[in-house]
Formats: sequence, structure tokens, C-alpha cells
Amino acid sequence: MAGAARALGAGRIKHLSTGTVSILRLHPGDPVTGAIEDALRETYTRNAIVEFGIGSLSSAEFGVLPAKGPHKRVQVEGPVELVSLGGLIVGAGSGGPYAPHLHIAIAGHDGIVKGGHLFSATVGAAAEVGLLPLHDSRLRRVRDDQRELDLLEF
Repeated sequence: MAGAARALGAGRIKHLSTGTVSILRLHPGDPVTGAIEDALRETYTRNAIVEFGIGSLSSAEFGVLPAKGPHKRVQVEGPVELVSLGGLIVGAGSGGPYAPHLHIAIAGHDGIVKGGHLFSATVGAAAEVGLLPLHDSRLRRVRDDQRELDLLEF
């Protein structure tokens, strides 16, 4: 329903759809990626661009991909500020399963910003996320064994 707010996930996630953009309000303890996927599933959305994410996190795990080998992972315990969240979530169908490819930027109490590929994050005080649904079923992730990555295909 365009312009209407409704609670998703047993009232935990508040969702507002303007017809083109969906806004999510996440609550303390929510897993960021899981909450986004729940909102997509409950609105029968297959793919979405994560346009922004702001708020507070109690923890995050992210990494940087070196020239060879797996991501170099960093774990951070909060509270930290969620400065930016963006990327693409591609689903196998309108109910998932989903393959998120998200990047995050966070800042600690010293104001220094760190970031990279998001593996996990948990909401601290609150977080807000903007989604742009993509209604094209050609998007999919395909494994590239040589690079050991799931790459976008369409």
C-alpha cells in the first residue's frame, strides 16, 4: 500500500512504502541483513538496492578482499555509528533465499571511519534503511570458482 506504514516481523520492523522506495526502522538487537531480508520476504520483493543505512550498531563484522585469498575480517563491538550502508540484495525468488552484497562504513567514539564488505551487524539503539525494490527476475548470483566470489549475472 503506497504511503502506508505497517509493522513487519511481528511488529519488530516498521516499514513504509512510498511506491518506489521502502523505508525500514530497525530495533535494538535486530540483525541488519536478516531484518532487511525479512522485509523483502514479507513484501514479496525479489531484489533490492540498499540505498542507505544509518543509525547505531552494537556490533559489526566486515572485511576487505585482498588480491588473493579470503576477506581480511574485522570485528567491532559497539556502540558504533552506522555512517553508511549500501549494496544489492538478489533473491532466488520473491521469498528468497537472498544473496546480499552489502558494504558498510562505521565510526567509533573517536570519529574514525572504517568499513568494507558486511558479514554481520546488530542494531544498537536504532537503525534506518532505505530500499529501492527491483522488479527484474534476470538478476542472479553465480559462483566464480576462480575468484571464489558470487558475481552478479543478468
